[in-house]
Parts: sequence; C-alpha cells; structure tokens
Amino acid sequence: MSAAGNPADIFFVLDSSSSIWKPDFEKRMLGFVRDVVASFDIGRDLTRVGVMTFSDTPRLVIGLDSYTNKQDLLQAISPQIVRYTLGGTNTAEALQDVRKNGFHESITREGVVKIAIVITDGQSWNEKKTIKEAELLKENGVKVYAIGVGKAVKQEELEGIANQPKEEFVFSVNDFGALSEIKDTLAVKACGYEEAFKDQPVCGSGPTDITFAFDASTLTVKNKHQTLGQIQDFTKRLSSINGDVRIGVTSGPCPPSMDFPPSVPSDASDKLRRVKRSIRSNVLGVVKQWRHKTVGDLKKTSSEEGVSKYDSDPAFYASKKGLVLLLNKDNVPEFRHLKEEVLLLIDSGVEVMVVLDESVERKEVDRWTELIGHRRVLSGVDPNNDYSGYVMEFVCSL
Repeated sequence: MSAAGNPADIFFVLDSSSSIWKPDFEKRMLGFVRDVVASFDIGRDLTRVGVMTFSDTPRLVIGLDSYTNKQDLLQAISPQIVRYTLGGTNTAEALQDVRKNGFHESITREGVVKIAIVITDGQSWNEKKTIKEAELLKENGVKVYAIGVGKAVKQEELEGIANQPKEEFVFSVNDFGALSEIKDTLAVKACGYEEAFKDQPVCGSGPTDITFAFDASTLTVKNKHQTLGQIQDFTKRLSSINGDVRIGVTSGPCPPSMDFPPSVPSDASDKLRRVKRSIRSNVLGVVKQWRHKTVGDLKKTSSEEGVSKYDSDPAFYASKKGLVLLLNKDNVPEFRHLKEEVLLLIDSGVEVMVVLDESVERKEVDRWTELIGHRRVLSGVDPNNDYSGYVMEFVCSL
C-alpha cells in the first residue's frame, strides 16, 4: 500500500495441509505474502498484517498487533515462524477462527477496512460449513479474497468464500510459482501472537504402512507409468518431512497369455471365446490376496458388549495400516464384492482411501462415498495431474 492508500487490517489465511508440498509453502506461498506485504505502509496507525495457517485446525501465528514495523514483520513471515504443518483442509474452522480471534473487536480499529486473503490448493473438508463461515465473516464487515492454486480447487467454493463480484475478489493460478503474477494486482486491491511449533512436522502419529492397490491387467503401458509416477510423487513428498511411513504396491499377477497355436477356425473360435472370458478386471482378487497376506485370516468374534468384531494376528497392530485403492471404469462391476472386502478391512483396523479416475461415472462415485465417506474418496482424477497431495492428507491423518 502506498502512502496515499488507506490503512487496513489484513489477515492472510494460509492453507498448510498435507496436499501442499513443503517447498511450495515455505518458498512460494510465504514469498508471495512477503511480496504483497512489502507494498504496504506498516505501522500502528497504518496497515497491520496478521497471518494464520490451517490444516486440521487453524493456528494464529501473527496477530494484527504483533508487529508495527515493516522490517520486523517481513522477517517474521518466514518458515521459522510461520511453520509448515500437515493435515486436512479444514477451511471452515480457519474462517471461524479468523473471525472470532483474528478480527476480535478488542484488536480491530473502528473505521479501518478489514480484509482476509485466503490461499488454498484444494477443496475443504466441508464445503457447506466453509461457505457458512465465510458468510459470517463477510457479515462481520470483512472483505474476503480467495486465491485458488492448482487444478484441484473447486471454483464454486472459491466464489462462495470470497466477496462479490467474483472478478474482483477471486483469483486462480495454475501453480504456486504463478502466485507472483498476481501479487501487484492483489496489493493494489487490498489497498482501497506468535505460537511455538515443532521444528519439523511429522506425518502420522506412529509407524504406518501404506499400500497402493490396483489391477495392472486393466491398465495400458502408459497408464502403468502414470500410476507409478503418481506413487513416486507421493514418496517424494514424504521424503521431505518426518514420519515413520512405509510404502508398498500390490497390483496382481500378470494377465494370462492370449496365445494359442494355429487351429482350425472352429477350434480357434472356441479358444478365442475362452480367452475373452478370462480377460476381466480382478481388483477384488488383488485386494483379497493383500488382506490375507497383510492382516491374516479374520476370525469373527463377539465383544463383551455383544458387538461383532474381527480378530487378526497381534503383529498386525504393530503399525497402522492404510490401503489406497486406485480404480477405473473397468473395476466398476466389482463394487458389490469389493464393498465386502473393504468393510472387512475397515473392521480389522485398516484405513481405506479410494481414488477414482475421471472415467468413473458420478453414480459410482456416490456409491463409494456412501460406503466410506466423502473424505475417503477422491474422484474425477486426471492421470496426468498430480493428486499425491490428497493422498498425503489421508496418510498424515492416520
């Protein structure tokens, strides 16, 4: 903000969930915030800036009254103070906290414009609650800007968070590197307490084994490369943070050969018919084999309360287990049987996430959502786009 601009109380509300790569948060997102703040006149009677991060819960890192000197403020907007955390995208609670605590009446100044700048790379846990909290924030006199980063952001949710008109208050960029392209525009538009954290975030709350399961027989060579590339992206994210997480893959045996020797037409037709019948999705077999190998034979017992449960090998509980099930349209017919396997796994203590690519129809997505819940289903995935951040949210919440 130039000397001619009006003073303001501005809060940056920064998504620090597991879907964001640590270098993007520390270098690009915080760098963007510093660049915008550098254009303001900072002072007790000028513009004041606060910073909040959020994942599973919000964290008020810098209050509006924490710094009245620009140099000190810019130094504070650093990875050492504004820490990268892990968890889900609880945007609703962040908006509520910035309303109740960030812009508390004991801190804000009468007659001074209040602005919240929300930066996120994904959809919130609860869109309906997020929009409701955004409306309460706006009713409290706060002008809300929403910045979506990447292709996974839901545009309708961004528009629901921000003030109207959307052309004025909503920004969308392809990646965190592109944030710099809008810093000057945002700074011009925006013109009109420290908390201790661990040095390094930890993914998960103890030893965790995560297995990616898919039926390789339903994938082309290109799809196999894409799938393994996505898993590799996930391992790269994990390698930059702390946590006792091991990664595995189960994809089933190679499909049977379709070869047969020269035969008379009638025999050849019979053989081709048998070969065609053998070509089918078998992700159920992949999951069932993994369950028997990992969990062991599940024995149904009765608890003292009379509720049925499943016992497995005690060694199974030495670490948490998670299964990330990667499905496409060829796996859809297996839902009924897969459902039984997934429920067995959940009953035995395995956490399950299902990733459905863009070939799967909405009605099939809804069946999985009804079975294991919205937060455990990622749908409409484009194999060419990196979705590893969403798997990070799942894994780091275990």
